[in-house]
Amino acid sequence: MRSFRIFLYALLLAGLAGAWVQVAAQRIEWLRPHIKPPTRQQGVYSSFTAADADGNSYVAGTFEDSLITYAGRLYETTAFNNQRDGFMVKYDAAGRGKWLRQIGGPLSERIHSIDVDAAGNVYVFGENSVGTRFDATTVLSYTGFFLAKYDPSGQFQWVQPVEHGDNLTGSMEYHSIEVDAVGNCYLQLRGPGLGFPQLDSINGVAVPQPGTINTGIVKFSPTGQAQWVVTLTEEAPNRPAGRDFSFVRLAVDASGECYLAGTLTDTVYFNSTAGRVVMGLPDPTTGRNYTRGFLVKISPAGTVLRRSEEPNAAPLSRYLSSVALDKHGNCYLGGFMSSATSPSGMFLTKLNAAGTTIWHRTHQYPELPAWQIGDLSITSEGRPVVSYMTYDSLNNDLLAVATFDTVGLTFSNTYLPGANHSSVERSQPISTDAAGNFFVITENWTNQAQAVGPAYIYGPGSTLVKLNPNVAQLTGRVYLDANANGQRGAGELPFPRPVIVSETQRPYAATSSPATGRFTIFADTGAYRINLPQAPAYYTVGQGAAGYTGHLRTYGQTDTARVFGLAPVANRPDVRVTLTPYGGARRGFANRYRARVENIGTTTVGGQLTVTFDPVLAYVGAIPAPTQQSGTSATWNFGSLAPFATRDFDVSATPPLNVALGTVVNSRATVAVAGDLDATSDVDSVRQTVVGSWDPNDLTVNYTSLTPAQIAANTPLDYIVRFQYLGNDTAFTVVIHDTLAAHLLRLGTLQLISSSHNCWWNLLGNNSLVVRFDNINLPARSTSALGSMGFVRFRVRPRATLTPGMHIPNTAHIVFDYNAPLATNPVTTLVQMPNGLVAAEPAAVWHLYPNPATTRATLTPEMPTASTVTVTVLDALGRAARTETVAASAGPWQHDVVTAGLAPGLYAVRLTLPGGASTSRRLVVR
Repeated sequence: MRSFRIFLYALLLAGLAGAWVQVAAQRIEWLRPHIKPPTRQQGVYSSFTAADADGNSYVAGTFEDSLITYAGRLYETTAFNNQRDGFMVKYDAAGRGKWLRQIGGPLSERIHSIDVDAAGNVYVFGENSVGTRFDATTVLSYTGFFLAKYDPSGQFQWVQPVEHGDNLTGSMEYHSIEVDAVGNCYLQLRGPGLGFPQLDSINGVAVPQPGTINTGIVKFSPTGQAQWVVTLTEEAPNRPAGRDFSFVRLAVDASGECYLAGTLTDTVYFNSTAGRVVMGLPDPTTGRNYTRGFLVKISPAGTVLRRSEEPNAAPLSRYLSSVALDKHGNCYLGGFMSSATSPSGMFLTKLNAAGTTIWHRTHQYPELPAWQIGDLSITSEGRPVVSYMTYDSLNNDLLAVATFDTVGLTFSNTYLPGANHSSVERSQPISTDAAGNFFVITENWTNQAQAVGPAYIYGPGSTLVKLNPNVAQLTGRVYLDANANGQRGAGELPFPRPVIVSETQRPYAATSSPATGRFTIFADTGAYRINLPQAPAYYTVGQGAAGYTGHLRTYGQTDTARVFGLAPVANRPDVRVTLTPYGGARRGFANRYRARVENIGTTTVGGQLTVTFDPVLAYVGAIPAPTQQSGTSATWNFGSLAPFATRDFDVSATPPLNVALGTVVNSRATVAVAGDLDATSDVDSVRQTVVGSWDPNDLTVNYTSLTPAQIAANTPLDYIVRFQYLGNDTAFTVVIHDTLAAHLLRLGTLQLISSSHNCWWNLLGNNSLVVRFDNINLPARSTSALGSMGFVRFRVRPRATLTPGMHIPNTAHIVFDYNAPLATNPVTTLVQMPNGLVAAEPAAVWHLYPNPATTRATLTPEMPTASTVTVTVLDALGRAARTETVAASAGPWQHDVVTAGLAPGLYAVRLTLPGGASTSRRLVVR
């Protein structure tokens, strides 16, 4: 039962004027896609959603060929014949898929609407063909429409054909299904164009006053028996071209009272159990009919209780397109108005339970730049939220919502985020659970990925988004103060790199967008202070240097107009070089490295880059070709590197087959620029261990331990997320998601240092780093071992308050196209473990799994000779928790380390050979 449809999207405010405005902001808790495979041409269509009081959410829709969801995968009943099947999926409050159901047959099926009653029973309405199957024994033998019921566990209960009399010559279309508190279903039907003529009955219930039916409501009992029919007919069609009764909306309250709202273009008749009601008569003076809205209230018994229509006296076209109810029985109407003599715009009306107007508001263009109204919903506080279509700066269609106060006066616009708004075809109403969480469906009809919230990116299909309303926002922008006057001028552009903005009262942070300069921090209520914790090198903070303070009084509040200006310090030459391996140093295989030179200064520079590999490695080649190459060294000359610009050089080298596993190899990159101000950023080195095999999707960190002196010196942690596409086709999009430990790391120092492909990154308000590789087009590993690899490298500094014994954990997640996120190995940096891990010496090469472990972990060394080894388990302070001496055979060998009985936490496992050489691995015990 959808009592209140809160039609909201995350979370990008359009306007920045004013100190603060009340907006219904939310944080995105999770997203669940329903999409087609990347290699298929067919898609997913018209998804709908509902939610119950326990926080479960439901999605229904139509797909061709195959469907991928978090609850499983479906294949079309008759494969690859361009037919369609219906689907339904249930998620619990945490987004876990509970069940997935298919409605299919040899021809096409379509789902048109879904709703759920107070007991959690699910109702779906749709179209079927001969042979449509609902379970192992229920198969329909006709083509038409159906109403079906499933219990909370997804078990099929019944299906009711929506039948009609023999005189029906046209076809029917859906609009919606609504369910009251006890499970009665109210099905709104409508005919295309001029309607379906001479409808006599529906499921054996006679249609009152048969005629040309434009729309109707059929009530079904909880067991699927038709109760009554109410129809709307139009005897003298004269509507404008393209206008029909698609502008009719239905809302049902818990008791079963129905509210039908729509648009009149001619005289219409409501035919109910109590007889005929006439509406939309021509103006008695002019004989003309103007487009205007109407509202009809219908009792649970199917009797028209009340009707109202707007005046027919002015040359103003008004299209009433939405209706919603609040928990007090008030009715809200929304629509669009247009006139040849005045600006177009939106209107809102609130009526009490008796039908008396409480207020009526109009919001005209350009105050509210709407050109088509979508849906209307009411929050639990009684605030209207309206969806509408508008345009972005490139004249693309843009879906937006306007959130109003409780009297319909002030509002704030919220836009659906995404790189290509015109590809978002439409969105469906969203549902709400008892806790006030919202569930919204977004639809994307192109192969281009769309950004929704935390940027889990999916392609053609629909995505269910769960929004939690308990959040407030801090918004603003960061710009390049080119003239250093401390004020943003009309021609001054956004700062072209992401800049971290922090809220210092709590560990909240976000990044500004290089394209717009905007940032949004999702925060809690209470006092706040935001600032730029670390300005980019050679830039000073002018406007906003002192930061901004304020107080967020309630959830849903947004403080805006927080502007920061960054002014360049003139003529500062400085470059930074990084050398990053794409993968592990695998013996006998070429390994690719990326050397990146970045101008982090404020003046254009030129210089020379040199990459020198370890003498053990064999140089293979480079792109672009080096200016000079000798032995394991390659040199490039470069010039005209402008501020903010980067230059990438990919170099390959191979560990020969005769190199012993475990050999440590060191490579480095150096850059020389005249007058460079910071020599520490002019060299970067890579230390690798030669391996026989490795997991290509991994996370590494440059320091597995730090001393207090290194913490005090602001030594940065460099994380590298490496990935390789192991599928059998092309990966078009890769997304890296990493939630950082804000209480351990200074997120204001976060920097993206290097990447294998073009990407953009963002630090969201929940301290989640998201890196997106759009159109990366990674080939499968079987096609190109090197071309299928990629990486991203980022840098962040630990907090100065870390003390010995503390550890900084991290795990990243990698998403290839439409697949579920793939977790990397966990990495940990320990602060001064005095007797814990030792420096690596020549020793056995080995792995430890599973990690984390519960009762045991298996180590798998490759022993150079048979010997007796010592295996020690150390706690976080370096104390031996367990020690054993074991006889090991030469070659591949394995041993189980018992972890049962150990307290959950971080440990180290040390393997020591007879000569004293030892190596260690981190182990997490759960």
